[in-house]
Amino acid sequence: VFRRTDVTTIMPAKKWLYKGRKVKKEELGKPIKRIKARKKVAPAGFKALKSYGVGKGNDGTEERRLKEVEIASRPLEDGMEDVYAVWQTNAWSPPPVGPNDKIPVNEFRNIELELMNPGLVHVDELNIAAVAKQLGVPYAPCLLGFEGHGGNRT
Repeated sequence: VFRRTDVTTIMPAKKWLYKGRKVKKEELGKPIKRIKARKKVAPAGFKALKSYGVGKGNDGTEERRLKEVEIASRPLEDGMEDVYAVWQTNAWSPPPVGPNDKIPVNEFRNIELELMNPGLVHVDELNIAAVAKQLGVPYAPCLLGFEGHGGNRT
């Protein structure tokens, strides 16, 4: 049994961003604890094929294909995740984006709604991406969340 004042919440560095906090650089190598990761690791025998990364989500360039192969061929993690306490973080908010700045996107080339930078607007209209493309307006798809269908997350 512990007093409430002696108990604190610990989270991975990515989760702290959703709470408006960022892990300090000097603390990144010193997690308060390592816990078993929730994500499943890929099968040990995975090897990227020569055709890996070619398809609808790829621009078709050799450079992009090689980047996809490099990402998929990285060694698997040990199944553990670093977690940090609140005293290892600082208050944080995404940097503002000006009218002439490039839209910051993640490695999947989209923006997470909860981490949207000030200066960007989420427009929830049908076929708005096609309209933005025709007008030459820079845009990025917005990730709103995930849905579960029969045990599969999409």
